[in-house]
Amino acid sequence: MGRALKKASPKIKHMNYKAQLWCFKNGYRVFPILGNKGYQIRIERGGNKFVATTIYKEADIWQEIWNTYQTIYDKNGSKKRKE
Repeated sequence: MGRALKKASPKIKHMNYKAQLWCFKNGYRVFPILGNKGYQIRIERGGNKFVATTIYKEADIWQEIWNTYQTIYDKNGSKKRKE
C-alpha cells in the first residue's frame, strides 16, 4: 500500500481573535465555498448573504477569511460594542 499524501497546512500570518469573537457574537458567519475556479468567501448575518467575487487558491483562503473578520470588525465592531 502507498502512503497517503500530506496536504500542506495553510500559512496564516495574521489572526485577530478579538475581531473573530466580535463577529461570532454579532451573528456573522464567514466561511469558504468552492467555486468552479477556486474558493470564494461567503458572509452571512441573519437572513443576509453575500459572496465575494474574488477567487482564492486553497493556500490563501484561510488568511483571507481572517482578513475578512478584521475588515468587518474595523468597519463595525471597533466603533460599536454589543451589550
